[in-house]
Order: sequence, then C-alpha cells, then structure tokens
Amino acid sequence: NRASTAYTLNLSHDDDSDWIDELAWNTTYFWKVRVKDDYGNWSEWSKSYEFKTPKHAYPYPDFTWWPEEPSQGEVAIFDSSQTESFGGTTVSSYFWTITEGGGEYVDNTNDTVSSPHIIFSAATNKMKLGVTDSYGYLCECQEKEIAVQLPLPEYREVSPIIWLKKAFVSFASLFDGFFLASNRK
Repeated sequence: NRASTAYTLNLSHDDDSDWIDELAWNTTYFWKVRVKDDYGNWSEWSKSYEFKTPKHAYPYPDFTWWPEEPSQGEVAIFDSSQTESFGGTTVSSYFWTITEGGGEYVDNTNDTVSSPHIIFSAATNKMKLGVTDSYGYLCECQEKEIAVQLPLPEYREVSPIIWLKKAFVSFASLFDGFFLASNRK
C-alpha cells in the first residue's frame, strides 16, 4: 500500500505558460484523467468532465496619478486610460477603493468615475481599481501605494536686519523721552 499524491490543476492560472495559451476563448473542453502507480500500472479513466473558457480575456485594470507624490491637502488626479479591455468590449464601470489610509473625493468626482480627484489625509495610502466590461467580466488590479508628503511649512519673509531697526527705534524713543523730560526742567 503506497501513499498517493494528488495534484490540482488550476484552470485560471498558468505560471509556466505551457497550456493556457493553447486554449481558445468561448470554447467547451472535456477532460478526464487516469494515474500510473510506482509499479507502472494504470488506473481506469475517470468520468469525463467539462469546462468552458470565458468569451474573452478579463479586463486588465491599471492606473497612474499625478502628482506622483502629492502633498497633504493637494489634489491627486487619477488616470485609468491604461486599462485594457478585450474581445471588442469596453469598460462599463469603474470602482476605486482606498484600501489603506484615507482620502476625500473632490471636484465632483467619486469612486465610480474613470478619473477621480482625491485629497489624501494620511501619509501612506493604498489604492486599487476594479473595472467591469460590457460582458460583465470584473477584474481588480493589485494595490498601488501613494506616498503623500507633508505640506511645506508656511513662512513670512523678514529682512535680516529688522531686529536692528526695531532696537534702534526703541533706543531712539528712550532718548526722546529723556530729552523731553530734561528740557521741561
């Protein structure tokens, strides 16, 4: 009695690209299996099973944003024009998700437009985009990190010798008071 090994065939993922490229879209495939043991003996064939490939490839969502490192309080504009759809379809809906951090949609945009405008409130944020094509095929991209810079400090330009001018005015007013007092006597 020998131990057996089971293998699972993942029909949605092919790391080696050795079989998935051979499949056609919108096609029904039938499959069955049999095994060979360590002694060279074959089992009977399994029952026949079937699966059908999708009508076309799922959409491939992708996006960029500008500026690449927005400051807190600055509007980041997202662009989903890198998103691809296949099989003659178009993207019918978008949904943006802030998965880490926080932000507010501005300029009359929201999480369902193709190019939202967002002001982030956290230093580290992560976003992802999901799209649905006109056949209803839905796909999400991996999260992307949006680093937000702290805003620059506000400043007021001051002349480098302003302190000297203030000191001179104070000193002069002291002497004015002294001379006025001595002239009254």
